[in-house]
Amino acid sequence: MQTIAVIVVADIAYLCQRGACQAANDYINESTRTHFPVPESGFRLIPNVMVDVEPSTLEAPVTLPELLVATATPSSQAVLTSPATKLYLSHLSSLPLTTLLTEPTRLATESDLLTADLTQLCHNQHTTFLSLHSASTVLSSSLESLTTSLDSILEEWIPSLEHESRRFVENTQSIQRDRRKASLVLEHHDKLLDVLELPQLLATCVQSGYYAEALDLVGHFERNLLAVLPQTALLDSVHASVLGSMQSLLNQLLHQLRAPAKLPVLFKTVNLLRRMDVLSEDQLAVAFIQGRAANLEDAFDRATGTERHRQEDPARYLRKWIEVFREGVYDLVTQYSSIFLPLPAPTSVTALSPQSQLSPAMLRSFLTTCTSAFLTRLLTLLRTTLREIPAVDMSSVSSLITQLAYCASSFGRIGLDFRAALRPIIEDAVYDIVTRGFKDAQDAFEKEVADATRSGKRPSDWLIVPGFDLTLGSQSRPSALGFVNGILQALNSLRLVAPPSVYLRVSDALDKTLLVVSSALLTYCLSRDWGSGESSADESGPAGLETMVLGGVGRALWGGSGAALGYLREALAIGVYGFDGQSDENDVQLRYLAGIGSMIEFGEEDEVDPTGEDVALSWGFTVTKIS
Repeated sequence: MQTIAVIVVADIAYLCQRGACQAANDYINESTRTHFPVPESGFRLIPNVMVDVEPSTLEAPVTLPELLVATATPSSQAVLTSPATKLYLSHLSSLPLTTLLTEPTRLATESDLLTADLTQLCHNQHTTFLSLHSASTVLSSSLESLTTSLDSILEEWIPSLEHESRRFVENTQSIQRDRRKASLVLEHHDKLLDVLELPQLLATCVQSGYYAEALDLVGHFERNLLAVLPQTALLDSVHASVLGSMQSLLNQLLHQLRAPAKLPVLFKTVNLLRRMDVLSEDQLAVAFIQGRAANLEDAFDRATGTERHRQEDPARYLRKWIEVFREGVYDLVTQYSSIFLPLPAPTSVTALSPQSQLSPAMLRSFLTTCTSAFLTRLLTLLRTTLREIPAVDMSSVSSLITQLAYCASSFGRIGLDFRAALRPIIEDAVYDIVTRGFKDAQDAFEKEVADATRSGKRPSDWLIVPGFDLTLGSQSRPSALGFVNGILQALNSLRLVAPPSVYLRVSDALDKTLLVVSSALLTYCLSRDWGSGESSADESGPAGLETMVLGGVGRALWGGSGAALGYLREALAIGVYGFDGQSDENDVQLRYLAGIGSMIEFGEEDEVDPTGEDVALSWGFTVTKIS
C-alpha cells in the first residue's frame, strides 16, 4: 500500500512539473478511488502522511491543489497557487486513469519538443537576443536616468507648479465667478428675459391704449418680483422704468378726462385711476371736475371763437355759448353724479366706496362749486353781452330768452333751475338796448342842432326840406323826422321783448330823451342869431320866414295830441304795452313839452320856465338860454 502511494505521489509530482495539472488531478482522484478506499473508521490518505480523522469532525472533501499546497515547500507554494497551476490540476482531476497514466510520457515529449524549439530559436535568432540584451541594458540605464530626473522634477518643479497653480486659480477666480454668473444667467434666461422685457411691454401697452393690461403687468411685477426678489441694481432699473410708464399712464388717463368723451369711457377711465391708487377719492373727484371743465372751455372756444367774433355778432356768440353750456354742464353734472355720488340706499345708512372715506356731502360740494362757477360765468356773460345786441336785432334777444328758458328748465331736472336769476338780467338788457336806441337818436339830433347853432344856419336851411319825398333816402328827410324814426325804431324793437316791469323805466328814459331834444331845439330857437344871409324861401323877409318855419316845427313836434312827441309817448304806452292812452292833465312832463312847443312856435319865453325848479329836480337837467 505504501509502495502504491509513493508511486502515485511521484506521478503526480511529475505531472505537475510538466504543467499537466489537470491530468495530475484526475490521476489523483482515480488512484484514490482505486487503491485507497476510505475506511469506515474515517481517515483520509495524504501522500506520505496518514491523518486520523474523527467521524464527528469530518468536513467537506479536500481538493488536490489544497493537498499539494499543504505538503509543498514555501518556495513551491507560489507555483502551486498560481492560476495556471490551479487550472492544470483541475484538468488532471478530470482525466481518466488511462490518460492520466500516459500523461508523464506526453509531458516528457512536449518538454523535449519545447527544448528543441528553444535551442533552434536561440541558434537562429541569437543576434536578436543580443540586440534585445543590449536594448534591455540601455533601457535599464535610461529608466534609472528617468527616475533621477523625475525625482529632481518632483523635488524642484512640483512646488513651483503648485505655486503657479494656486496663482492661476487666484487670477482666474473673477473669471470663474463671471462664468458662474453667466451660467446662472443662461439657466434663468427665460425668466430674466421676461423681467427685462416688462418695461418695454408696459410702455407698448400704455402707448397702444391697453390700460387695463398695463395695470395687470404692474400688479404682476409688484407682487411676484418686487416683493419677492432681493433689491438689486437691475431690479431698481426695471422698477424705475415701470414707474415712468405708470406716470405716462397717469398723464394719459388724466388727458382722457379733458377730452370729449361719454359716460362709459369716463367711468372706465376713473376706475383705472382708482386701480392705480395714486390719487385719493377727493383728489380724483377734483381732477375729474378740472378735466371736464377744461374740455368745456375748449368747447366754448371752438364754438364761439375769439373776442372779435363776440363783438361782431353778440347774439350769435351768446347762442352758441348757451348751447355749449347747456350740453356741457348738464353732462358734467350727470357724469359726476353717476361716477362719484352713491345711489340712495334703501336704508338710512349710505355705504361709501372703498376708495374713499369722504361723505357724500363733501363730494357734492365739489360739484356745487363747479356748477356755481359756470352759472356765475353765464350770468356775467349775459349781463355784459346782451346789452351789446343792437336794437334792430331784438328778435335775437327773443330767441335767446327762449333758449335760456329751455336751458334753465333742463337744469331744473337736476336741481339747478336758474330762471329766477335771468329775469333782472333780461330786464336790464332790454332796458339798455332800448335806451341806447333813444340815445343814438338823441345824439344824432343834438349833433345837428349843435352844428346849426355853431354855423349859424337858419331854421329854413335845415329844419325843413323843400319838396320832401318819403320815398327818398334818409339824407333828404328833415332832422326832426330822423329823430322820430330813431325813437320809433327803438320802440318797435321793444315790442318783440317788452317786460312789463321795465315800462316805467323806459317811459322815464323816453321822457328824458324828449326833454333833452326839446331843450336843445329851444336853446337854438331862443338864440335868434342866424346871420344876415339870404333865405332860401321866397318870402317877403327873412324874419317872417324863419318864424313861420319855427311855428310849423313847433306844431308838428309838440302841438296837440297828434304831435310827434306826444305820439311817441302814446306809442310806448299803447302800441307796446297796451295801456290806456288818456293823458293826464297834471302830467308835468307833458305840460313842460307843451310849454316848450309854445315857446318855439310863438317865441314867448314867459309861458313856461324851462329852467324851473320842478323840472330841474324831476329830470336832472337845466336849459341854458342863449340871449
